[in-house]
Amino acid sequence: MKRESILISLIFIFLAVTTAQADDMELPHVTVFGTAVKKVVPDKMLWNVQIMSKDQLLEDVTKKHIDVVGKVTDLLNSEGIKDDLQTTRMEFGENWNFRNGSRLKEGYFARTFITFSMTDFTKYKKIWLGLAAINDVSVQNVGYDLTDRIDIQNETRVKALQEAKNKAAMLAESIGSRIAEPVAIEEEWAGDDAVMNNARAAGALFEGQEGSSVSPGLISIRMMVKASFRLVTPDK
Repeated sequence: MKRESILISLIFIFLAVTTAQADDMELPHVTVFGTAVKKVVPDKMLWNVQIMSKDQLLEDVTKKHIDVVGKVTDLLNSEGIKDDLQTTRMEFGENWNFRNGSRLKEGYFARTFITFSMTDFTKYKKIWLGLAAINDVSVQNVGYDLTDRIDIQNETRVKALQEAKNKAAMLAESIGSRIAEPVAIEEEWAGDDAVMNNARAAGALFEGQEGSSVSPGLISIRMMVKASFRLVTPDK
């Protein structure tokens, strides 16, 4: 009996909340979307490097792979890249290839992905050339990001909400009304432009002088909100 009483109470609470929400939305209201965009020069570079070693014997490929991974990490450590350095997706196995319509085993492979980030773009050229000098290493991609992304998103989100409020006020004024308190506010996914450079194309950016020759461009941070405001119409 006690369990039934609790269940009945929960049902009444649910119905009361649902009815209250429905009553709010049945009020005269205006619903709009607000969007804000902020373009920012990125200050963080993201690297994704693959190390792929092959040999006939598993023992040999393992030794070779460990040596190459060590050379890459030593290079990055020498440039002060330690905290944001991460090795991922480490694997080894049989190396199979298709030749003349047949699947043939050609020894073994070992593969490791290394990801890291840097904020000193002047090191780009030295790291690129250093990695290029190591066998079995390929740069998969180089991208850009922002060290203060969250702060910029919060700032842009506030601007999007203000845009929604201004838009709602304009619409209300056009019909002789005004907006009152907000009835509902929701954040919509808008996404942003992450500037990604193809690793092969990035090599063409090098120039003769020392230092960085990269051109990170701009990242557009977009935020969108959906807001509903109660409409108030003065009596005539």
